[in-house]
Amino acid sequence: MTSTTVPEPTTTRPPMTTTTTAPTTTTTFPPTLMPDVVGLNETNATAPVTAAQSGFRPQGYSNFMVNRVCNGNTDPAKFNFVFDQDPDPGTALAFRQPAVISAYEACTTVPSFVGLDFAAARDLAFQSALQRGQITATCQAGVLSLTVISQDVLAGTIVKVNSIIQLVDTPQNCPP
Repeated sequence: MTSTTVPEPTTTRPPMTTTTTAPTTTTTFPPTLMPDVVGLNETNATAPVTAAQSGFRPQGYSNFMVNRVCNGNTDPAKFNFVFDQDPDPGTALAFRQPAVISAYEACTTVPSFVGLDFAAARDLAFQSALQRGQITATCQAGVLSLTVISQDVLAGTIVKVNSIIQLVDTPQNCPP
């Protein structure tokens, strides 16, 4: 058996350099969509909207608002229920895009207090879920004392429950 030794090459090579490029990973999440919350009560509507937003917002960041309005409603069965939302259901939510829901506030229709005596006006305000503000007294010829002669909010106006209504009545000591 003959053994042959191969001599080392005489030419010099540059040192070997290995460049490793880490694979770039791009993660794409499906868009977070605005849930449909119309018809839910405010409490049940808030949770899915804030949950949808938390999927792409930093912790503690919120851009969610509840608009509480009468919107012509005095039906107690609808109080605190969502009747509108922005953006529309199924819309992809963007990072700084606000989400707004509109819910019916507890509202009532202002009755006419004019012509009522003081006690009847007090009772009607209570029955209508309104607060009487300071009562101003003004003498008016031909009007019985302690009778309401005007009010600051027109009868038929829809206002939030516990709104203050200012009344003007005639005092007891008006000259005839």
